[in-house]
Amino acid sequence: MVYVALFRPLKVNRRQFKKVLNCMKLIRQLKYQEVYAQERATKVDSLSLVLSGK
Repeated sequence: MVYVALFRPLKVNRRQFKKVLNCMKLIRQLKYQEVYAQERATKVDSLSLVLSGK
């Protein structure tokens, strides 16, 4: 579902998608209004995917 909805439209093949999944280390659920990152303050060293929310 995530692949079909988000990655396939970007021309990412399934092999590449599996490589991304293999890098996944944790799933983090955020509480209401919890800040995940701040522009110009948070170090960018990972890929994040918001599955729902704003």
